[in-house]
Amino acid sequence: MTIDAFSSRQGCKVWVFLGDSLTEGIGSQRVNYVSELMQLLRKRSNMPIHGLRWRLVNLNDYRDLSSYNSASLIDFDAEKTSSALWLVNLAVESCRVADELARVRKILALAPDRAFLLLGTHEAVARPSASLTGNWPSWLPKSWRHYHAMDPRPYFNSNPWRRAKQKFIDWAKQKARHALLKHGRQPLVADEVVFRQFAQLVTRIQSAGVAVTVLEMTPMGEDMYPGTLEIIRRRNEQIRQWCLARQVDFVEWEKALYEDRSTAFFRDQQHVNQDGARLMAKILMRYITTKKLLPISLVSS
Repeated sequence: MTIDAFSSRQGCKVWVFLGDSLTEGIGSQRVNYVSELMQLLRKRSNMPIHGLRWRLVNLNDYRDLSSYNSASLIDFDAEKTSSALWLVNLAVESCRVADELARVRKILALAPDRAFLLLGTHEAVARPSASLTGNWPSWLPKSWRHYHAMDPRPYFNSNPWRRAKQKFIDWAKQKARHALLKHGRQPLVADEVVFRQFAQLVTRIQSAGVAVTVLEMTPMGEDMYPGTLEIIRRRNEQIRQWCLARQVDFVEWEKALYEDRSTAFFRDQQHVNQDGARLMAKILMRYITTKKLLPISLVSS
């Protein structure tokens, strides 16, 4: 397969998905809404829907692969043979808006027809002020002195002892986080900085003739991330208004995910599980159908 396989000149369409771990997925299975959307489209579309996950990796420890710097997983739709739609998931965990700006030329090299952006959540988390100043208290373990070292982790191991150990560690980290937050909190990146970077990213992608769909930032649990939901909603509204003024498509799903938060998220209250990914895919499918983004008819569900 060459890069020409993605080109619309060959009769194919390419949609790229940009984001952090909310789009990439977490755990060994990497459950995410892009993969769920691919399954929905395959069921309802009369065109082949191919999936591609693509990200940079470090293979220096593998002698025969040391000169390679990326890895991919291709999921071909073998059931249909007409011109295809490629869903290319370029998300990378902990990715920020500034990171996407730095690699925008590489993204545009794929000649996508449309880019879906779910960005900004990473920068919105209310962190202890020490995360930015570096003035950590002496009682805090050194391994916890990083801006997301105290974040709760989803845990997939079924061993009772290991699960109990992880729950205790998460409990201790949450106690430390809440104690630090009492002495000041702020997001990793200020509102105006993120907004400016976001506007630059959308504008650069559009200037290359690529349609942009902005996806609303997802909610986070208030008990795990105190003060963060307010920041996310404030920034969502600012971006929504900006998109509305410039006729940029904006998909809203924060409210739906918040209402189903007890079943849609892993225990970390940040990353969606299979149910959450399916809910996001259904909302996105409704948007795609309503906007008639594909040059084919979709079978009613």
